[in-house]
Amino acid sequence: MNSKKLTAQCAVLQGSYWVAVCAINGFATVFLLHIGLKSSQIGVVLALGNILGVILQPFVAAAADRAKRVTLQQMTAGMAIAIILLLILMQCMSKMVPGIVLSFLIVNMLLQVVQPLINSISLYYVNHGIYVDFGIGRGVGSASYAVAASFLGILIGRYYGLAIMGVGCLSFAVMFVTLISMPVVKDPNESLEYGKDDSTGDIAFTLNLKEYIAVTYATEKKKTSNGKKVKKKNRKILQTDREVAGFWNLHVAIGIICWYCWE
Repeated sequence: MNSKKLTAQCAVLQGSYWVAVCAINGFATVFLLHIGLKSSQIGVVLALGNILGVILQPFVAAAADRAKRVTLQQMTAGMAIAIILLLILMQCMSKMVPGIVLSFLIVNMLLQVVQPLINSISLYYVNHGIYVDFGIGRGVGSASYAVAASFLGILIGRYYGLAIMGVGCLSFAVMFVTLISMPVVKDPNESLEYGKDDSTGDIAFTLNLKEYIAVTYATEKKKTSNGKKVKKKNRKILQTDREVAGFWNLHVAIGIICWYCWE
């Protein structure tokens, strides 16, 4: 497989995702105020979306790790299509505020779930011995968010919700095309051993670890080590980080609720 092409595709995924996040979450307050919600109601909607996303992430991770017929790329592409349909539905329900709020809540929840799946795609190729530069992807994602924020400020001033929905749909359409064009590793001999016997696959690691670089480093070490003691040691460290990350996610969710309710 072409390593440079995969790195470029992962960068496109990151870039398109963060453009969508900028449009949907970054300007969520502007959009929800435009349809008539109060500040306190907006805080509850955003908090619920984040909390539901945190709750749903482990279940999606378990389903993706155990799925045999559906690949990680296909599952992420399916969520991208679901978000596109919800955004279109929101635009069609111009006067149905409860329906728009419910759709936005689901979109916000899916955004939280899609992010670790996108990160896991890079880890998926790394675990199969294919070099993917994750730093380039995250750099493109950050730059895309900054550029999108600049242009969206102008577009939303003219078109309001239509600009948010249009940019969101376009971003996830690019993501969908990229996902279905990415190859799937079919050779079982290329797969590494860790993650097979303790139900902690690629997505579970990415969802629960605070630093992706640490996972990549452990993977690189494992590829060059033959002893079982090294694998067990790495696994114990990852499990400890996973527990800490779980408490950190809960802390963030509670903080979001308190902040928006206070506002």
